[in-house]
Amino acid sequence: MIETSSRLPEFVEAIVAAVAPAIPDGLVLYGDPGDQALPDLVVSVMWAPEDGDGATVRTERAEGLGHRYRDVYQVRCVVSIWSGDHYDTVASGMLRRCRDVMDSVELALKQTQGLGVLDDAGLGPDIASGVRQVKDGTAVEVRFSVVGTALR
Repeated sequence: MIETSSRLPEFVEAIVAAVAPAIPDGLVLYGDPGDQALPDLVVSVMWAPEDGDGATVRTERAEGLGHRYRDVYQVRCVVSIWSGDHYDTVASGMLRRCRDVMDSVELALKQTQGLGVLDDAGLGPDIASGVRQVKDGTAVEVRFSVVGTALR
């Protein structure tokens, strides 16, 4: 194993910078929102699922005949939207808004290779969504990850 400094902090900052223009009416957070008062639209970068998995994952692989090392970073994120309306009337629009935010992130990833930090980056393969009727309205969450690679 070749020791190298992690580019994860810069990658997370670049993800936050890519998300912010997509939600001028919302808030981008590092990590979980906790129990603070929030706007109706929030994107949490470095979101940690409740099952105990980490908010970020870094793996290292040696590839090819020359054993060139590759770091793979996975940063978990979640888009959360809340509405005071009943889910029957707003759920589909809220899910579309979450998808619009993710499309904006994906576009930023395609326009700037690796967000200017890594060699390559894109949305991860796993996307999970849920709609819940809550005490005062409707909550929608879409969980996704941004995966980037860095060659050494």
